Order: sequence, then C-alpha cells, then structure tokens
Amino acid sequence: MMLEVETRIGKRFTIIIPKHVREMLGLREGQRLRIHVEDGKIVIEPLPVNPLSTYSLIINKIIDVKEAIEKAGEWVMSNASG
Repeated sequence: MMLEVETRIGKRFTIIIPKHVREMLGLREGQRLRIHVEDGKIVIEPLPVNPLSTYSLIINKIIDVKEAIEKAGEWVMSNASG
C-alpha cells in the first residue's frame, strides 16, 4: 500500500512521523530505524523488534507472527516435563 504524507524537519533536524503512520506500521518510541539514500530520496525503514520478524526478513517471506507465537506456546506446553 502506498501512503504519502507531509511533515517538517524540526529543531536539531528531527522528523516527526505522523500518528496514523506510526500506528499503521506499529512503530514504538525508541525503536531503531535504518536510513539510506536511494535515487536522491531518503528512505526510512523500521528495524524489526521481534526475532520472528527478523527471520521473516531474512527468508524474504511474510509470516503470521501471532500464529507463530501461539504455536510455539502450544509446543512448549505439550513438551514441558512435569
């Protein structure tokens, strides 16, 4: 999905990401971002905070993180001794 919004560069060159964009991408305060220049444009990409998201990027597949966590929990419960 393509979304275009405008923002301003503030003091100390800070950039405010609009609330609806933060919510859409699930961005959190303190989250790390990757910034690079591509064809004369600034590209800002959120770095994953979840190991399953990192795995998804590495294998270039989108996985359902919630489903994966539920399945991992089920596996732990079924294989837990005691």
